[in-house]
Amino acid sequence: MANPWFRLYNEIIDDWKIRSIAFEDRWHYVALLCLKNSGELDKPDVSEQMMSVKLGVRGVDLENLKTRLIEAKLINSDWQPTGWEERQFQSDSSKDRVRNYRERLKKKEVERNGNVTVTAQDKEEETDTEEDTDTEEDKNIVTCVTSESGKPDPCPHQAIIDIYHKMLPELPQVREWTEARRKLLRSRWRESPDRQILGWWTWYFSQVSDSDFLLGRSEKPFTCSLEWLVRPANMPKVLEGNYTNNQGHSRQTTRLKNVLQEIEEKYT
Repeated sequence: MANPWFRLYNEIIDDWKIRSIAFEDRWHYVALLCLKNSGELDKPDVSEQMMSVKLGVRGVDLENLKTRLIEAKLINSDWQPTGWEERQFQSDSSKDRVRNYRERLKKKEVERNGNVTVTAQDKEEETDTEEDTDTEEDKNIVTCVTSESGKPDPCPHQAIIDIYHKMLPELPQVREWTEARRKLLRSRWRESPDRQILGWWTWYFSQVSDSDFLLGRSEKPFTCSLEWLVRPANMPKVLEGNYTNNQGHSRQTTRLKNVLQEIEEKYT
């Protein structure tokens, strides 16, 4: 299926070729770009009748339109827009973007020194969705249970797990991310637009790192986990500073900056 969109650059308003033709011809040119993108111009049976219907111009007027666009060097004699390949890219295809994204995930997982990763899908499916893997080939791999609905999950579970591990290495590592845990994190993610930015989770975990109680360093024997941190009754308490030390914020400044930089490089 052809890509439903194409690249149209803002410099077009200053292009001398465009400015040299009449206003109505400019619209006809944009219509030709749409026909090119949809694949209509590449069909072997492109007829003058089809062009007449698509462009809304008939007979001599259609011939004159074609001549004007050719003279402006915007199309060739076969109605093909000039310079199309230089302006459009194969990477614009959603299928190619998904394939490239999965390839990058695989490469990053091989290069990572950490013990916990989520294996990217090996199959290059023809859809523009990402599904969670359900493999147990390696005991050090986080096992993710696929969403019960079977729909794409907008919440970046693995990215948030990675941030949790980097910001809070003292806390229990995630080994299995079940559907029940996914629902908890997904709910917290959806509750606020702010939480739909990975940097917010880095900041949130930095609040945890400033708490001796949550890290198990206080007199009371308690250590929290990622599941505990995303429970609806616990997150507000952390955000309100109920567990934060009086003087501990500066302790995590360097780690916070480093993790934010890694997030920007890895997930943007």
